[in-house]
Amino acid sequence: MSVKLEQQELHLSHSLKAYQRIVTLIQEAHQDSIRLDKFERQLFAEVMKLGHAGLQDFIEAAGDGDVGEQIDIEGQVVRRSEEKQKRPYRSIFGELTIERYVYCRRKKSKALAKPLDQKLGLPADEVSYVLEDWMGELSVDLPFAPVADWLESSLGIQVPASMAHRRVDKLGSYVEEFNEQRESVPLKDEQDILVALADGKGVPVRTSFDQRALEELGIKPSQRLKKQKDYPTSKHRHVLGDQKSQRATAGAFYSIAPHPRTVKDVLDGKSRDASVKNKRLWAEMNLLGEEEVSRGAERVFESLAAERAERDPEGKKTLVCLMDGDRHLRSLQRKYLPDAVEILDIFHVMERLWLAAHCFHAEASLEAEEWVQRHLAMLLENKVDSVRGLLQREINKERLSSTKLKNLTTVHQYFSINRQRMQYGTYLAAGYPIGSGVIEGACKHVIGDRMCGTGMRWEFEGAQRMLDLRVTKLNNEWKEFIEYRIRAEQQQLYQTAV
Repeated sequence: MSVKLEQQELHLSHSLKAYQRIVTLIQEAHQDSIRLDKFERQLFAEVMKLGHAGLQDFIEAAGDGDVGEQIDIEGQVVRRSEEKQKRPYRSIFGELTIERYVYCRRKKSKALAKPLDQKLGLPADEVSYVLEDWMGELSVDLPFAPVADWLESSLGIQVPASMAHRRVDKLGSYVEEFNEQRESVPLKDEQDILVALADGKGVPVRTSFDQRALEELGIKPSQRLKKQKDYPTSKHRHVLGDQKSQRATAGAFYSIAPHPRTVKDVLDGKSRDASVKNKRLWAEMNLLGEEEVSRGAERVFESLAAERAERDPEGKKTLVCLMDGDRHLRSLQRKYLPDAVEILDIFHVMERLWLAAHCFHAEASLEAEEWVQRHLAMLLENKVDSVRGLLQREINKERLSSTKLKNLTTVHQYFSINRQRMQYGTYLAAGYPIGSGVIEGACKHVIGDRMCGTGMRWEFEGAQRMLDLRVTKLNNEWKEFIEYRIRAEQQQLYQTAV
């Protein structure tokens, strides 16, 4: 429904008064020679008042929404309200009250036309799009209470933490639609090597996944094991999480140019991975659908496969999949990206090397560092079997304590299971990446930094919406997303994008 209001004359009475107060403040501050920081704070307060006054003048100039005693809307006659209706408006400059006529079929019935709301492009509720934007962007990095505290202490805007929480939920509900309409990466911008990565991290939750599945779907864990294909066995239940945490999976996709290096380059610290192009991130939780479980790891790999198809429709580019030794993620990689070159993340290998080194040498000792460097050099030269043999020899001697023996055995098993993905000399010569710094940072930043704070407990849907928004921001799409969210709501409210 579209109703056009006539343009009103613009009066600036509120703005001019506020502006004059600023002029007076500057003059008085100059005469009194006050300290600059004190003047700065006073000036900021008056600028906020000027913004509030400017909004008042702008809204008043738009009129009162009166387009006649009655109007026709799709064959229905609706009549102007007897009195102006009030609606609050929370802006970044403070609260205002907007008074305007609305049009209804009967007294006290739902308004079917709000001409002034449409002309101004007012949101569905009282929170301005700008304030919502600020609350949302702050909340994807900070807990809700500090966001509310900052808005009040810095801008004088009183916003309860619960409102910031609700805005994140509302914004998050638009992310899926936004992603569906986004443009693909231009193929001309792509490099010759495509890289897919995935990793997981636990998120603290209020209710265990098994309990939710039982309550909402009536599905017991044992039933899921039998009925759901590729469902992780009890040995790998970390895929879902335990009673206190729920596993979230982060994924990344990007392209690089081939960047050949030597073993010496890596050991000397002169090796840097090629510049990353067109990086895109995802983060997914396990969720409950109407009749089944929707697993986050599977959705991540579906997205990675779709991204690969978009960026390399002819399948001519080299695809590298760089991950740790997680068996479930590897099984999904073989399902969705079966032709990828599988590489075990060197950072995870380094963790195991240090664990093994501390079986023989003190932590932080020069001897431990030399041990790691020596065995790393062997791995970089494709000598993983030689390293395994040396570890096995030490295990057979049985001279270590039970704890150190267990650690060394764990490292040996890890290298044995992943030996086919540890041909680093070959990877370096081909110019492939061998370290997943991109996804390690994503897991820590996207998931860990915001989701795992002290005392935090999440509901699954709320956690997913938060992850969606964090990924949107890290993909440098926040401004485009906010604009899409505004257009979508305006279309829904007024059948037009104001």
